[in-house]
This record gives sequence, structure tokens and C-alpha cells, in this order.
Amino acid sequence: MTATDRLQRRLRRLDAPCAISAFLLLASFALLATIILTSGMTLDWSGLGICIAFSIAALVAGIAMKLAGGTPRVANLLLVVAVMSGATVCNTVSMNVGLRLHMPLIDEGLVAFDHLLGFDPALLVRAFALSPRITEWLGIAYTQSNWAAIAVVLGRCLLPDPDWRPFVAYSGGLLAAAIISVVTPAMGNIAYSQLFDLQGHGLPYGAGTYHLDAFHYYYHGTAQIAGNRHISGVGVFPSFHTIMGLVIATGLRGTRFHLAGAIFGVATIVATIPMGSHYVTDVLGGTVIWAMAMALAELTCRRDRASLTDARILAGVGEALPA
Repeated sequence: MTATDRLQRRLRRLDAPCAISAFLLLASFALLATIILTSGMTLDWSGLGICIAFSIAALVAGIAMKLAGGTPRVANLLLVVAVMSGATVCNTVSMNVGLRLHMPLIDEGLVAFDHLLGFDPALLVRAFALSPRITEWLGIAYTQSNWAAIAVVLGRCLLPDPDWRPFVAYSGGLLAAAIISVVTPAMGNIAYSQLFDLQGHGLPYGAGTYHLDAFHYYYHGTAQIAGNRHISGVGVFPSFHTIMGLVIATGLRGTRFHLAGAIFGVATIVATIPMGSHYVTDVLGGTVIWAMAMALAELTCRRDRASLTDARILAGVGEALPA
């Protein structure tokens, strides 16, 4: 076997998850760099630089292990960790710094679309506030949903026959949500509808308002430093928590945790209204992005499985032929 043949054989080991992971990570880096340069802000690299360096190292190590034919689960873990660390941080920072571009706020349009759907966003939140015990439980689901979604993604990618759809839905959904939220910023329903009187009176303190300090820092402020101290979940449209809720609910289908996943996922989506200051339109937007990411993942991974099957068949025929 020539060196070229050996190289081609190794390159066949690079599957769709390798390409998807590299694309998501590099696209997230590119988005952050574009927003930083466009906004004119200075990025505080303390902590962020370490995270980016770690994610690149994990991506390179995962691809190298795939090329070398190493343990598939370890290689998959490295790929997932690379994207879930680096891409998540970069896209979150992009959402925040993107507010400094001062694009027009779209709260008025979101309220109008909610009314078109038959919902009054302000009255909807006040209805939730009538049941403090329910909003308390919804708050738990909302704040813990990110960890639950990450656990689901890791669990599905480390199976003997990995399911990459939750990974693509989570990471690809966050990238899409970051890009869209930069050009369609909003302050959120609690602030827009002036529902601050519900803090501690039906809604837990911080419900729908936890992001406002970061929002004002970037949208109304003049400071030029973008750093860890001023980063929060400022994305309103589309709702990334809706994407996470769907990842949790659908990622556990077919397992013994399917009922718990469905309940937790639905609770996360419902919680976006009172806890995340989202509009119903945001939930619909998040659902559309999740569905598109899942369809893309299904198509890509199906082709990848077919290619791997063909490669194994050809390899088996080649080994069976006489020298």
C-alpha cells in the first residue's frame, strides 16, 4: 500500500461529525470576530482566551484521534467538548456585544405578532404570576435547562451508535439564534410591558429581568470593554431555551428517561414566557430553528452512515481479493 493509499484510507475515517464540529466552531469564532470589529469594542481575553484555546485543542485532538483510528467514544467526546465550550461561549458573547450595533429593537413587532396569534404577552405573564408555586418550579426548569441539555447531548453522542442530532440542534441552534438576535434585538416582555411589580409578587426575583444589566451595558452604555462581567442571556428572538427544551424532550425518546425528559423539556419551554421574558413569537422562532437543525442533522448523518457502510463493504472486498 502506497503512502497516498494510506492517506486516503485515513481520510475516510473523518465522518460528518468532524466536519460539523469544525464548521460550528470556526463559524462561531468568525461571528465573534466580525461583531467585535464592527462594534469597535475591545474584548477582554481573560478567561475567554483560555476557553477558545482549549476548544481548538480539543477539536484538533478529536480529529487526530479519528485519523489515527483511536477510540471512537473518546474522539466523539473531544469533538463535543470542543464545540460545547468554545462555540457556546463565542455565540453568547456575540449576542451581548451585538447590542452595541444599536439595531432597532423589535419588541413592538413581537407584541403585535403575539396579538395576531391571539396572545397578550403582558396578560400572559400576569396569569403565570397568579400561581407562585408553579412559577417557582418553572424557574428551576429554566435555570437548569442548559445543564440538562448538555447532559443529553453528551449522552447521545457517546452511545455505541452515536445520535448527533441533539448536538447539531443545540450547537447549530445557538449559532443561528446568535446571528438572528444580533440583527433583531429586543429588551424582552417584562421590561417592555413594565411588569416589574411582579418581582417577588408571583414571580421569583430576577425572573425576566436578570439580563437587563448586560442589555443596558451594551445597548445604552458607552464602555468599550466586553468581558465576562457583563455577559448574560440577552437573546430574546428567537428563544434558545425553547431549542434546549426540545433537545431535552426529544433527545431522551426511546430511553427509560423519556417521560422525565418530556416533562422537563415542556416545562423549560413554558418557563420561557414568565422566567425568560420571552414572547410567544420567540418560542415559535426557536421551534423553527430546532426543526431545521434536526432536519439538516438527519440528512447529513444519514449520508455519512451510507458512506461509511459503502467504505466498509469496499474494504471487505479488497481484503478478500488475492494479492
